[in-house]
Amino acid sequence: MRLKMGGSALLYLGLMLNVLANCCCSDVEIEKNVLGVLGETVVLRCQYLGKSEVMASYWAEQQSSGNWKQLVGSFMQMVKVNDPKFSAPVSPSNLTITMNITSLEDEREYKCSFHYGFEIVEERMTLTVLARPSVQINVAMTLENGTRYQKVTCSAAGGKPEAVVSWLVYDQEPNNVAFSVTTETLQHSNSTFTQTSTLRLPMHLMHEGNVTCVVNHPALAKSTHVKVRVQTFVTPLVTMNTTLLQDEGGEFQVVTCKAVNGRPAASLSWSLSGDTTEARNISMEVGSKIEMDMDTETETAISSRRFPAHLHEGWNITCMVTHPTFPSEQRRTITLPTYRFSAMRVLTPNGEAVGHVLVDEGQSNVTFQLEVTGNVPRYQINCTKEDGPLSTDMTVIGSFLQVMGPVGLHHAGKYECQASYYNHTVSVDLEMQVVPREVQQAPVAPNVTIQTWEETNHRIIQCSAADAVPVANVSWVLPEGLLATIWPNSTLQNRAHTVSVALLLPVCLSEEHRVQCVIEHPALFETDIREVTIPACLAGPEVNVSISTTRENGTRYTLVTCRADSDKPAATITWSLSDDHGGNSTSWSEGVQTVNWTSPNGSATVVSTAPIPTLSFFGRTLACIVTHKALAEPVRRETWIPAVEPPKLSVSLIMHPNSPLCLIVCESSWETGTFNLSWILPLNNTGRAVQRSGNVTGRFWANSTYKFPLDLHEGQNLTCQVKNEHISAEKTLHIPQYYISSLKLLNPASSTAVQRVSLKTHLHDQRISLKVCGKIPAFNITCVRSDDSPVRTKGAAIVFPSPVSLHDAGLYTCRASFHHHSATLSLQVEVTEEEQELWNIFMICFPTALAVALILIVFACVLCRKYRADSSASVGSSQKHESLAALTSLLAEHRSPELKKPVAQVLRPSSEKGQLYPELVRYSIVIDIKSTV
Repeated sequence: MRLKMGGSALLYLGLMLNVLANCCCSDVEIEKNVLGVLGETVVLRCQYLGKSEVMASYWAEQQSSGNWKQLVGSFMQMVKVNDPKFSAPVSPSNLTITMNITSLEDEREYKCSFHYGFEIVEERMTLTVLARPSVQINVAMTLENGTRYQKVTCSAAGGKPEAVVSWLVYDQEPNNVAFSVTTETLQHSNSTFTQTSTLRLPMHLMHEGNVTCVVNHPALAKSTHVKVRVQTFVTPLVTMNTTLLQDEGGEFQVVTCKAVNGRPAASLSWSLSGDTTEARNISMEVGSKIEMDMDTETETAISSRRFPAHLHEGWNITCMVTHPTFPSEQRRTITLPTYRFSAMRVLTPNGEAVGHVLVDEGQSNVTFQLEVTGNVPRYQINCTKEDGPLSTDMTVIGSFLQVMGPVGLHHAGKYECQASYYNHTVSVDLEMQVVPREVQQAPVAPNVTIQTWEETNHRIIQCSAADAVPVANVSWVLPEGLLATIWPNSTLQNRAHTVSVALLLPVCLSEEHRVQCVIEHPALFETDIREVTIPACLAGPEVNVSISTTRENGTRYTLVTCRADSDKPAATITWSLSDDHGGNSTSWSEGVQTVNWTSPNGSATVVSTAPIPTLSFFGRTLACIVTHKALAEPVRRETWIPAVEPPKLSVSLIMHPNSPLCLIVCESSWETGTFNLSWILPLNNTGRAVQRSGNVTGRFWANSTYKFPLDLHEGQNLTCQVKNEHISAEKTLHIPQYYISSLKLLNPASSTAVQRVSLKTHLHDQRISLKVCGKIPAFNITCVRSDDSPVRTKGAAIVFPSPVSLHDAGLYTCRASFHHHSATLSLQVEVTEEEQELWNIFMICFPTALAVALILIVFACVLCRKYRADSSASVGSSQKHESLAALTSLLAEHRSPELKKPVAQVLRPSSEKGQLYPELVRYSIVIDIKSTV
């Protein structure tokens, strides 16, 4: 009885475990809910895990009518695809396919079915289709109640579900005080949405020129940031100046007011002293204009007005400037100059101011200089005589009053000369007294003297015939080639005439000369000739040349200084510059500065400095030419203008795997002048480059950044060229040819179609290491799960910083990318739980151990029975049959039809009882345990 009850319990335990294994675990593995993006590919996974052979399998979609339409399938190893947007399944038992989502109507329910034998197993899944929105942004400017606003509209159209649009100003969300945001949602008939958000911002509160529209959507792997440039105010610099203009015979004061580099352009208006109708009528507007600076996107407002100079002396002219950045109207005032005459004098030839002059009758070439001082821009002199206008033989030329013919008695009298400039006048009185010719007196011989002295730049030899009656005739006879200035002078005192004729000569002559003073007079029996010897000056100048460099107003100059030290007189320095080929030379005087001085020892020094623009004339020869009386021919000192080094170039390539564009930056600097940067691209490609330039402490710099997709110039040469009218240089950078051959798994994995990687539960910092094979400087690895949710990566590894759970199991797809190069890898991540492993071991080992133990117990019982029968013959056959009945009833259902016959037919006579137990021992107990682990 005990054996019967133990066998029944064992049988029931095996049947219960078999039923639980078949009911709790399905033979079909499928993802129930799948997300897909319109226009992309999604993977539908369905796999039969049972051991039966699959005869037929297929995918079907549910129609609006409720019927199911077969899409792809496999029957007897033959694959049929009814819809081209689906791929063929992997195998009859693995119905994993890819699907191109072409319409929002693809969102529906799908099922996969497997046929084996006479049984069908199927599972259903739901595909949800997402649509990525397209983002557009625009900027408009409005004027509301005198305040300028900018409205930035960002639209995310065609998204499913609706996108979330937000804004960033100064990298922060805009506050509700100064900024306002309005959002509008529009649902379309195809179940998509258009989300429109408008940011309204006041320009006077903007200090940064960019705002960012942020679009979030489930179909986007990360937020889309669209940055747009908005206008900001720039405070202008206000300047005001005045210039004098001569036009149509009159003088005008032109006053110009500028508001430089503002955004927007400032408004300019004018105000005059008194602001009377007369004042408004006499001012004339020259012109107003606005100049645009494309580099800084600012505007310069310029307004000019013209005023008659003599009508607005001392007037205040005010320019009024209004701009949104000014808290109030800005005013700039300038005072027009007030003109006046200081004085007017009559000067003699030796520079002495006089009011009374004595002129001899018959004297010729009489000229009086009229000196006028003051700040008037110009003036006109008019002279009159006390009894009327000037005689016809007198005239005013410029600042001189001249007597054209010999002086007569009618020229005597008082004269008034007046200088005038509109209503400003100044005058001077001059009294001219004419000495009449005297009656002939007995001639008196002159007293002849010769005096010689030196001044700073001249040697003076004066021959005088004094106290002569009548006046003596004194003249100089000069040798050929000697240049000199003759300066006569005569005086009359006590009716005796003194005539002095001065000879002005250079201090130093190259050779010795003899000059003669000739005196003729009636009292002399013959002409008196006095000879004077002028010695030669043998000391020639000492010439030294030095060179240096300087910079002025951004231009580099080579300063060549030539110094000549000599005896008096001072030497003369001139310059000549050779042409481009070093041949003909031309005189150079632009910007030349010359100074000279005399030292206490009597030597003269001349220093001349010539500034030469280095960039325009490098490589040419500049000659300093020194001329002096002591030199037979000029001294020439040549200096070579040093060559200019070309600008230094540096070209660098900047690439980032997360950016679709590459940047190549060309930088250059030069101390000599400005230049232009340009790109020479292969195959006549034209690219848009951003250029910047400037001047820092006299050094010009520029850089040019060219953005391009890598596939446009991969494997090609890009050349940066620097050039101006004088120099040219270039530098080339080769863009390498990159490739990604494969993406490999470094963790231990099973060698199947999809590599499998095992992780342990409840462990921190587990990782799956990958390796990118190929030629790339950097790469970006992104991994997603089967539901397109992102996976955290670090470098070339998938990292699990938190404890791993069963939710981390599944199919992972990783993609390594570098610009347009990419490679993908699919791997199955399995998560093993320690308790589950122990339970599986227990479920496998415990029934086996129990079955073995039961067999051993039965076997022991049989042996004991046998031994008990041998020792006791009193035991009846009924007891034997009873023992057999218990075991037979326990195993009756598992015997073959032959063994199900009545026991009486099986049992042999008692004499053959030894054959009964071997028949019983041939029974077996089968326990079927199925597990999906």
